[in-house]
Amino acid sequence: MSRNDKVSFGLILWMGLLAILPAALHAQDIAPEVLAYADIILYNGKVLTVDEKFSISQAIAVRDGKVLAVGESARILKMAGPRTRRVDLAGKSIVPGFINPHTGTGVGGGEIGGIPTIGELEPIEVDAYLRELKRHIDAAKPGDWIIPHAKRAPTLLYGLNRKLLDQIAPNNPVKVEFDTSWSVVNSKALSFIPPDTPGIIKDKNGEPTGTVRVWANGVLAYEVIQWPKDLEPLIQQAKKNLKKFQSLGVTTTGGRMSGLEVSILRDLWARAELPTRIAITHEFPMYNPNGEAFFKRLGNIMGIGDDWFKITGATVGPVDGISRFGGLFSLKPKLATVPEGSFGLYGENKWAWTQEGKDGYDPAGDMSWKEKSEYHNMLLANRYGWNITDMHTQGDGGMEVVLEAAEKAHAEKPILATRWGNSHTPMRTPEQMRRMAKLGMTTSIGPAYLFYLKPESGYQLYVKQYGADAVNRMSPVKSLIDAGVKVALEPNRLDVNDPTFTSYLSHLENFITRKNEHDGRVWGKDEAVSREDALRMATIWAAYYYLLEKSRGSLEPGKLADFAVLGGDYMTVPEDQIGELPIQMVILDGKVVYEK
Repeated sequence: MSRNDKVSFGLILWMGLLAILPAALHAQDIAPEVLAYADIILYNGKVLTVDEKFSISQAIAVRDGKVLAVGESARILKMAGPRTRRVDLAGKSIVPGFINPHTGTGVGGGEIGGIPTIGELEPIEVDAYLRELKRHIDAAKPGDWIIPHAKRAPTLLYGLNRKLLDQIAPNNPVKVEFDTSWSVVNSKALSFIPPDTPGIIKDKNGEPTGTVRVWANGVLAYEVIQWPKDLEPLIQQAKKNLKKFQSLGVTTTGGRMSGLEVSILRDLWARAELPTRIAITHEFPMYNPNGEAFFKRLGNIMGIGDDWFKITGATVGPVDGISRFGGLFSLKPKLATVPEGSFGLYGENKWAWTQEGKDGYDPAGDMSWKEKSEYHNMLLANRYGWNITDMHTQGDGGMEVVLEAAEKAHAEKPILATRWGNSHTPMRTPEQMRRMAKLGMTTSIGPAYLFYLKPESGYQLYVKQYGADAVNRMSPVKSLIDAGVKVALEPNRLDVNDPTFTSYLSHLENFITRKNEHDGRVWGKDEAVSREDALRMATIWAAYYYLLEKSRGSLEPGKLADFAVLGGDYMTVPEDQIGELPIQMVILDGKVVYEK
């Protein structure tokens, strides 16, 4: 046989093998570990990948919980097998699963160890409050903790004291909470706090008044008050609450969490029952007067976990208070104060609080307060390798304090490797934005007060305090992006149980249109963002906020298959109808978890 004949025979033999190979493979029933088709393919639509170029494809294939491929429908459909589910999108959009920063998960299932709020936003008088509180105390067993909430009730803020609470609760420790940094306690509760702890307010005679702030309050909240003996009801409530996020298109939720919340979510994780992925910003340094001891005892466990449950950083206590109640700490004095707050013309700088109860910021003044404050805990976090994020910072005065701490920490040890982040962001100066970008800091921002609260409880209070020109410069999203800061979108409706929290897309619409939902008034038109950037805020930049951008936030091969199918075209629907787009299907870990 000649050489040419041998070559021809070889080609014929090879072609024959190619012809019979598929049948042979089928006959051998090759295991899926060796060869597998896509599990699900969605085609004939618009896949908004949110990759570096914001590429838009027609179809997406998913296998083993990861994105297998994106591209034209004809090519992607070739990856389908006999068991592959095919979904015709008919022109609808697919977006990456929303990553939900700085929002209450509701994991506690109610007020842990306490009773419902009494007097929130109500002009309730002290005597009436004490009568209502006594009802709960009388129904409790001796020794039980009584933890009512009186959030931002101005008539109670300075009227309650230790002696009044002692009269109605001689046998029970009582802690009346006004916010995360301020409580009024009775003698029983006070006895649990070491007497040298900063934050125990005393009168002119040196006697404790019952008001405990910041670090003293933190000792009670995090170290003294007992957890429930049986966590199972809270675990089940957390599972139920987190499942509600699925219908919103949320596939990862994160935020600052206490040790109790971490324990509850860890149990769900261990059982493989988490309804969403969890990014944890641990609260262990928050209002902690013994911060360095805790950093040393715990060690650096940042990044511990997996794609479902991960510790992504730590956080410290809020710098300032709630914006619309006058607590926002500003560099410039307010035009007027509001009745709900008693925080002065500059608001409240919680980090600068001293034993004398003085609030304020003196950038060139005494540094001694910083040795006892959250400022110091920020330096410690950086020193021991932790990322600090989900840090409540509202006003530009509060941001100035944070930047001062960040710059000092960075001079000691570069923070760029960990990436710090703060939240809310209604007020930032252009110079502060540049400094944030230089440090690699991120921020989350919510549309609450300008865009979806009713004017009388939202922007009108801002206008009264700062004037309309200043309000037009609030929530400066475009300026932050232009300065080089990656901005994450925080829904800011506060809790998964909030009945108004029905559309995650409405928050994107808020920043695209800058319209108040109730009267259509536009605030800061120059700060409006594009549809592309709004989607980045809810996906890839939110992933970046938690150092998770390598695994999620965009639809690229190898990344987690977490995405939502919208009931329309996100890129062409009128801007003021984006929030009305329904979520038709949600894929989490490559599986359909919600389908309308």
